[in-house]
Amino acid sequence: MKKPRPTRRYLLWSFLFCLSVSLPGWADSPPDLARLAASPGTPHEVRLHVEQELRGWFASDVHVSDPREAPLWQGVADWMAEDAVAQAHPDVRLLDAADQAFTLFGDEDGVGDDPQVLVGGKGSSRKAVALLRMLDAWLGHDAVRQGLQSFVTSYDGRPVTAEDLWTAIQSKAGPAGARLHVAQVMTSWINNLGCPLVTTKLVHTPHGLAVEVSQEGFTLYPGTPPKNADQEWAIPLRIRYQDGTGVQEVKTVLEGKMKDVPLPAEGRVQWIYPNGGGMGFYRTAMPEPELRALQGGVASLSEPEKAALMTNQWRLVRHGSAHVADFLDLVAATASDADPSIAQIDGEELGFERSQVRPEDRSALASLTAETFAPFVEKYGLQARPPEPWAVTTTRWGVVQVLAAAGDAAAQQEMQSWTGRWLKGDPTVWDWMVAESDDTQVFDKLTERLKAKPGQRMETLELLSRMRGSANASRYVNLVLGSDMEMLDADRARALVYPIQTDNAQGMDEVWEALKNRYETIPNVDTVVRKYAVSPYRSELDRLVSSKGADSTKTALAQAEGLGPGDTLATLPDQLHDYLHHKVSSAPLPRHHRH
Repeated sequence: MKKPRPTRRYLLWSFLFCLSVSLPGWADSPPDLARLAASPGTPHEVRLHVEQELRGWFASDVHVSDPREAPLWQGVADWMAEDAVAQAHPDVRLLDAADQAFTLFGDEDGVGDDPQVLVGGKGSSRKAVALLRMLDAWLGHDAVRQGLQSFVTSYDGRPVTAEDLWTAIQSKAGPAGARLHVAQVMTSWINNLGCPLVTTKLVHTPHGLAVEVSQEGFTLYPGTPPKNADQEWAIPLRIRYQDGTGVQEVKTVLEGKMKDVPLPAEGRVQWIYPNGGGMGFYRTAMPEPELRALQGGVASLSEPEKAALMTNQWRLVRHGSAHVADFLDLVAATASDADPSIAQIDGEELGFERSQVRPEDRSALASLTAETFAPFVEKYGLQARPPEPWAVTTTRWGVVQVLAAAGDAAAQQEMQSWTGRWLKGDPTVWDWMVAESDDTQVFDKLTERLKAKPGQRMETLELLSRMRGSANASRYVNLVLGSDMEMLDADRARALVYPIQTDNAQGMDEVWEALKNRYETIPNVDTVVRKYAVSPYRSELDRLVSSKGADSTKTALAQAEGLGPGDTLATLPDQLHDYLHHKVSSAPLPRHHRH
């Protein structure tokens, strides 16, 4: 049968369509963010939907000159989605501080391994979101929002670079923009590796009182020479301080290694804090007397600032620059706030400490955990109380899991109810809510998903790695190392590392048993050994690799995370013991551990 010939009108419209998508000056209209943000669903679901729409528009309609900038442009889409949803659901802003902290965790962790560089590296779009939050906190919210909206609405299809973004934001920066060159600041961050450590201290200069600020490259593991040691960032700082008239703030941009920032203080300065707003994408350090003064004034900080201070102190504990008492004292001082971001951070870090504490100290840590979350539970309960802020709902899930792991009977009962509803297909119970249960039926159902949805294999394995119980942990390791599932060796090694990343002590035990008994069959063993160097099995791992490991494995262990004179994981159980039983610090850390 003869095919009909296309009409002239059809050919004309086809030509015009091809022209519209291939020539500058033609571009589809950007998504209507306000309409999308008002879509039905939880704020999390709506945000994912808006992100998908915006990412799709940027990918298909924005012609990016440098493909290496892809994570940056994805991050711009994600920030705009986050901002749009926050306007429709303001309470989601309560979790910005926690998200900022967890993004920074990933970035500094990567310094010793994969380069977390946004342009031409392995940096994630979440880093781009975090950097825009930092810029937003310094310039003022409308500047970044209006700048990005201006860029999107005026885009005409021409090839663009990151410089076009910064120019658009600068045009809306107003008076604050006169003191901060957006392109200079952001270029230093997207091209640099990791994050800096900003050290502050009060000094007296010929011109009066000032804050001396300096910067250096930071890596979480002090035994690993930082690959970013010689880098410099243009760092937007909001230095908050309390003088005789109240809490004040001065803004500055640190360019170069060091500068003095004058303080127009009246009366005695009681404390200083260099991360005003809590959105800085950097670590901070200060002399011990000034840290003690800040801890004494913590009630004057905003909730995001408290959250940032707490996560900062925890990472300095991991770095070897602080004692665990510095962090746990802050936990005690802020617990009564019952703030969602702070509760999420407390849960994350106390969960890690649970995997490091001595067996005889577990009950004392469980008591501390219950005491820490008592104000949150009293205010919000262990069960949903609709209508309530979404931030409270999501935070409660984590609080319940932490309390259940600490032995709280009511929390364990609530988790059991989640499991029953999940097994019946209740869509309001998410996978990760039941991932830390010990129910074998949950394990079975997730295992079935591995076979039915191979495209979600790594996500499903990550869920399985969280499951509690020795039997589930043993099944997980046998599943990863078995022949029933076709996997790349790199993915098997990655799956064996999941238990240590999720602080699953029973899963870590099983991987350690596999290393001892099936060493020769472990795929990509160098990767596994490197990650388990920060586990409680460190000394035994040294002996195992010394006897069985190839030269490459010995090198991997020697260069692993957490090694060297600043490795606190070896001393963390002792520090926790001293704090839990005496509520005091042990002997001061060696001088080279402190900044």
